[in-house]
Amino acid sequence: MQEQAPKDFRASFLLMLTKEMIENTEAYKSLRIKKEVKDARVWIVGRQIPEWVKKYARQKDIELTENIDDARDAYSAATIMVAPIKGSGGTRLKVLEAMASGLPVVSTPTGVAGLSVVHEENALIARTNAGLAKQAIRLLKNKEFADKIGLAGQRHVAKYYDWKSIVHMHDGIYDKALKIKKDIN
Repeated sequence: MQEQAPKDFRASFLLMLTKEMIENTEAYKSLRIKKEVKDARVWIVGRQIPEWVKKYARQKDIELTENIDDARDAYSAATIMVAPIKGSGGTRLKVLEAMASGLPVVSTPTGVAGLSVVHEENALIARTNAGLAKQAIRLLKNKEFADKIGLAGQRHVAKYYDWKSIVHMHDGIYDKALKIKKDIN
């Protein structure tokens, strides 16, 4: 098991795992993308990956990287990212990071909750594992469409989640606070 992207490796799709998102691997079992895209290469990246996931990956010829040094290596070595997040809670930083890198993202409504993404505009969204697989296959079979979604996702993150954008959104709050302080003095 390595801690960086394999040399000369190009994944067809990437599953990013955290300890709390092990259901991603369960979802992959039912996605069956490799049946439709024979040369698809699967890469699971995560931290504290359980032994059963490692065993499953070895049996199914899935690349596995635990404790990757720099997640940007994963994004640059993948064609798409599938984030079949079913549980609520936490932030969606991995989804935002992937989008910021221009990687097209396929996720669930829960996986993109609060990110203001629009299905088929800047990400692909599906409720079921079969739907996730269908959307992933669309991207894997249509590079032009995948590039369009990836670029739109990247622009979305730059517009709404870039530091400058976030600071600008707070300008009104700061102006109001300064006015209140002035009125008090």
